[in-house]
Amino acid sequence: MADWKTFLDTVDAEETDPEVLKDAEAFLTVAKLKNPQGAMGISLKQLEGHVDFPAELPTQAFLSRAMDALAAVAAARRAAKEITPAASASSPQTLGSALNVAALLSPPPKTVDVNTLLQNSKLDALPFNLQVD
Repeated sequence: MADWKTFLDTVDAEETDPEVLKDAEAFLTVAKLKNPQGAMGISLKQLEGHVDFPAELPTQAFLSRAMDALAAVAAARRAAKEITPAASASSPQTLGSALNVAALLSPPPKTVDVNTLLQNSKLDALPFNLQVD
């Protein structure tokens, strides 16, 4: 993460009001948070306690989303460090890819209890070779 402007432009999927972006960047700079990397671990509650915290609700909401995005990035980085050293040594450049970050942030895959489904559908008497894998 290079600078606030670059990071803040990526917080929302849709284009954010330029005035809100400018106010958020100005506040984060006044709060002596030089870049997003330096702000990881800071909560919105801590920012709200700062004397220069913006009074405008759109800027407050945007700062809340920005802190949530920073927390997600930090969680993805922690999860990436937990990957086995052999996997990370073989392909270090893939750890930072967008697909890996998305995979780390996605919910775990759903599991299906086939036996319960068969019983609920009154198909539990089917022979094994006719049951779905």
